[in-house]
Amino acid sequence: MPPPDPTYYALLGVPESADLETIRRAYTALILKWHPDVNPEDLEDAHERAVRINEAWEVLEDPAARREYDEHLRAMRAAAAAQQAPPPQPSSSASRAPGPPPFADTASERPTREWSAIQTAPKRSAPKRSAPKRSARSGARGAGVAG
Repeated sequence: MPPPDPTYYALLGVPESADLETIRRAYTALILKWHPDVNPEDLEDAHERAVRINEAWEVLEDPAARREYDEHLRAMRAAAAAQQAPPPQPSSSASRAPGPPPFADTASERPTREWSAIQTAPKRSAPKRSAPKRSARSGARGAGVAG
């Protein structure tokens, strides 16, 4: 889904890198121009525009809300770009089964014997540990018997 059109920045006519003072000046000029009291001949359109301008100001004047809005815009743009990007073409090596590369025409490009042995060598398991042996003192045997 593309970012909302127009963005709050575009609605106020400021760049996304604008500082708060620039945004405030743009907001003030637009709200004075589109306030419903100033445009009684087109009250519905003026009201709708004034609401959008106020909404943009409320988001962009608060640093936390502006940061969240900017992150939302970046995510929306990234999603839109991902949808428009052509799907990746499978390379010839991606369709091949894993394993040693196919033999080439020259002997120097062929895999070495060591490489093949490493790929096919069985995995060694860890040695099994036996239970520790009990000494005569640690067990119950011989308890109470004088020696």
